[in-house]
Amino acid sequence: MSHRELEIRLNVPDAALGAVWAWLLELPGAFSLPMAATYFDTEASELAQAGWGLRLRREGELWVQTLKGPALDDLSRPEHEVPREVSAGRPALDLALHHDFALGAAVLAGLRRPLIPTFSTEIERLRVPLPLVDCAVEMALDLGQIHAGGRSLRVQELELEWKAGELGPLLDLAEALVRQHGLLWEPRTKAARGHALSHGRVLAAPEADVESTLTLLQHWREQARSPDA
Repeated sequence: MSHRELEIRLNVPDAALGAVWAWLLELPGAFSLPMAATYFDTEASELAQAGWGLRLRREGELWVQTLKGPALDDLSRPEHEVPREVSAGRPALDLALHHDFALGAAVLAGLRRPLIPTFSTEIERLRVPLPLVDCAVEMALDLGQIHAGGRSLRVQELELEWKAGELGPLLDLAEALVRQHGLLWEPRTKAARGHALSHGRVLAAPEADVESTLTLLQHWREQARSPDA
């Protein structure tokens, strides 16, 4: 299924982790989901250089194959997800599953070298569906590691994913969490961090603080109000 993924990603400082975790656990529908993903690219990083990402991820017992395109703006990107079979081991990539995602299928067809595993992630996700007034949001607290070339990076972030309705309530929620817990805007996707790590680099964290994060949220709020947004 192809859709536009729109989410706000916030880094959770160590000092705030306990409070954020406890708050999410108290919300109706909260559940924990172990996830393990392998990301694929060619030896020449053809997908990453074009802004694309391809992964196979185990979500509980189910495998999901996902192809993501380049960012459309600060908050969104095209995404095509295909459920795979329940399996104890990772299934083989099946690129034909993305034939309905025309732009992505064309990118895959144009690759000059074979796809190989490049990095992996191990994440414990605390997921909470949250119906807001005029908006549906799914919150996901991700804790875990990115692995590549014998090196690892820690993941500790909260994703607020828009599902339906108005964008304003999502921004209101993000602002409240930033003010209460000191959460910070995290522009680096797991894929971007993993790709850098697979080449022996650590993708530098942005110079962000609470005030700059709030300023960015306000900028997105103004864009959402614009007739051209």
